[in-house]
Amino acid sequence: MMDIAIPYSHKHCFACGTSDSSSTALNLRFIRSKAGGIEAAVSLDRLYQGYSGVLHGGIISTLLDAAMTHRLFAEGVEAMTADLHIRFAKPVPVNHEVILSADIDSSIRGVFTLSSKLYCEQSIYASAKAKFMRANASASSSFLSSDC
Repeated sequence: MMDIAIPYSHKHCFACGTSDSSSTALNLRFIRSKAGGIEAAVSLDRLYQGYSGVLHGGIISTLLDAAMTHRLFAEGVEAMTADLHIRFAKPVPVNHEVILSADIDSSIRGVFTLSSKLYCEQSIYASAKAKFMRANASASSSFLSSDC
């Protein structure tokens, strides 16, 4: 199966960028799943831990958010996270392969509701639900040119 195409706007993304663009990039690569969603496998080392031997919660959140973003990319949609809720069920160990999956739950007038899961050894260790708003070109460019 082929990787989900990453839009040019994400070339330097921390999650889906390549090590060519950042030495700490996660190099996530998503493919379509048999069920119609998307999935990726990844194993992260101690560089991404919080507590000793456990992935940092922010990294877990990033992985789940990236899965949902890529699910939209699979439909040719670029959107930004508007609301994100994470459920941490079990500590995610470092240096273990985890599987990420995501599905679109609904879509109404440019607002998308998605869900994602992080599996380790066939059990759900974390999950997320989020709303995304379709990014329009002028809004995206104003974000890039504005100061904080």
